[in-house]
Amino acid sequence: MSQLRTPKRVVVLHYAPIAATVIGETPEIFPYLGSSRLAEVVDRHGADLIVHRHAHHGTMDGKTTAGIPVHNVAITLLQSQDPKAAYRVFDI
Repeated sequence: MSQLRTPKRVVVLHYAPIAATVIGETPEIFPYLGSSRLAEVVDRHGADLIVHRHAHHGTMDGKTTAGIPVHNVAITLLQSQDPKAAYRVFDI
């Protein structure tokens, strides 16, 4: 990430970089859903947006400690919303 010279940075992850977007899952499996070490790297190098999946019953949105928006886009979570969705669109 430190090598990027782009006007916008979007980070796409499988695992959650923050605990806020796994809330709703069974607490015992939180360690298997992500790691704050992912957020530390993004916070250090900067990004406009982070998206992840893997937390199928988690929470839709959160922020890293540096304030970078984090969005959970797991399909099961999106389809549990009203109205149901198959994707999300973000303006960056």
